[in-house]
Amino acid sequence: MNDSFHYRVIKNKEDYYRRLRGEEPPVEQAPAQPPPEVNNETQERPLSPSLPAVNEVPPPPPASPMPAVRQTQPVKPPPPAVPNTTILPRDRSKSLAVVIPAMNEADTIGEVIQQVKRLAPTTILVVVNGSTDATAQIAASQGATVITYSEPLGNDIGRYIGAREVSADIYLFTDGDIRIDASQLLPLVHAVEKGVDLSLNSLEWIMNYPKSDIISAARYFLNYIQGKPELGGENALTIPHAYSAKALQTITKEALSNPLLGNALTIDHGLTVSVDNTFNVLAYNKIRPNHEKKPGEVMSEAYQRMHGDTIETLDYLLKKYGPRLGKGAAKKAGLPQALSKLQWNSSSPVRPYTVVLYVRHYHQQLHSIIEQLLARNIEVIPVMAKGTVQDAPLQIPYIELEPPLDAGVAFSVGSYFAQGDAVLFHDSIQEITIPVIEHYLAETASADVVLNYQSIAYQTLRTTDLVHIGNYLLNVTAGWNELLSSSMLLTPFALSQHGLVRIGHQALNNLAVAHLRASQEELSYKEASYAVAVDGLLQAEREQLLGDLLESFHYWILVHGSRGGFTDGNRQRSLLEAEEPLRKNLANQSLLSIEQALATLYPLESERMVTVN
Repeated sequence: MNDSFHYRVIKNKEDYYRRLRGEEPPVEQAPAQPPPEVNNETQERPLSPSLPAVNEVPPPPPASPMPAVRQTQPVKPPPPAVPNTTILPRDRSKSLAVVIPAMNEADTIGEVIQQVKRLAPTTILVVVNGSTDATAQIAASQGATVITYSEPLGNDIGRYIGAREVSADIYLFTDGDIRIDASQLLPLVHAVEKGVDLSLNSLEWIMNYPKSDIISAARYFLNYIQGKPELGGENALTIPHAYSAKALQTITKEALSNPLLGNALTIDHGLTVSVDNTFNVLAYNKIRPNHEKKPGEVMSEAYQRMHGDTIETLDYLLKKYGPRLGKGAAKKAGLPQALSKLQWNSSSPVRPYTVVLYVRHYHQQLHSIIEQLLARNIEVIPVMAKGTVQDAPLQIPYIELEPPLDAGVAFSVGSYFAQGDAVLFHDSIQEITIPVIEHYLAETASADVVLNYQSIAYQTLRTTDLVHIGNYLLNVTAGWNELLSSSMLLTPFALSQHGLVRIGHQALNNLAVAHLRASQEELSYKEASYAVAVDGLLQAEREQLLGDLLESFHYWILVHGSRGGFTDGNRQRSLLEAEEPLRKNLANQSLLSIEQALATLYPLESERMVTVN
């Protein structure tokens, strides 16, 4: 894979698949003079998922770091209608620095600073970058310390620059385009004064919003896997928020350049996080060109950047705590002995279709299903842990494996023996009927991958199972956003023989990895018309399924880098201090080929002992 592709914007579906193959996309000619409204403004918030499409292209990043220039020529700002200058009470023994990134915010920056002044801050620092209007002059005339950059810094770098330039007991971060009354900022400051390390502004209503956007889903997922489900979807991605000096010393100010990572580091280091105010910043969020999904784009550039931040945050956690974060049992993978395949082929006639069954407990209903499938000339491959069959009246060959065993390992071994032109994989813990099985198999005539229809299960974040939310993140990573929570992880699913060969037996050890492999191979896919209930599966295997999801993100990072191949949004990372190497280390890992990544996760040096009966 091409290491230079780490931070490239995915312009369309074809460009996405070029990235998966490690190919360079066609070179695009940037406009000589991009319109002034096209910029990479330094906001960082979840965005509305329903945005109109536009055709503007953001300017390329500068070739070298930009010098900072302190503003010295203020101009008189336009007076507000009815300014409120009442100073609000706070603990003046603690120094307060307010950092405000801004780009072309001449119409709002004056009012933003006026409200901030009511907190009696020690320092107001405005980081103006890429502006072509009077933002810097107005900020300076209001008494703020202003640092200007001629070019955009990229999202969140302005916060890092501002925090780097000042020392304080409390750091309050807000933005230059949204006027927030000082009374809405004060609770965040008070919380840090009382010992909180990170005080957040709440967007609680998003938790109850139907089919919430991918970034809100990511915030909820990250909090949950870090053991903080009580935080819901709250995160430092939302402004305003406040950090303690202790927190920024612990996580490093560099972590401010990825708010999701900064939030995760705060939790990881055992620092205190609280939610202390509710101000709906989304109602005032400006729509920027990079927020809008352009024709043919997989998703907007801003969403791509924020999803890259999610992958980078997962990368940190997976590197520190292992590829499964301790969730579920590790895989005991491996292909069966070649001799076993010869034994199977000699005892099982070739049939048009194959069903691979992971048999947890053999019972009469399962026996009836197998008999009906055989009567319809469908090959059946039962795979079970050794000792679970006992006196089961199976009249066909079956496979016994030494434990530990889960569905992925069972399917990987079973797929090795499958002879049909299409193969259905099913976990016997779920009830299924013959017509549904036949439907899934027949659908492989028009798609290589036929999935259990589970997108309907993705409702609100409060009511959706975490595995479904993780599946949504998986699909966005794969470029299959429209699938929502349907994936190969939630059986049954069917593969054409062509799809099975392309995905490979090895990847099936983890069904979430196999799902990603299907996207890497550009296989055709569809959701079946029939949804098979997965409640029993989720109840019995939730930790294992979550571990499989996390391990699949680890696989993707091994192949595509710490941001998963998603754009960094033209962030000027060269401005980050060299002595703060956290993100630098994340970005500089060596990429593996698909084969190397699979061999790392599921080594095949020794063949697995199986018994064909």
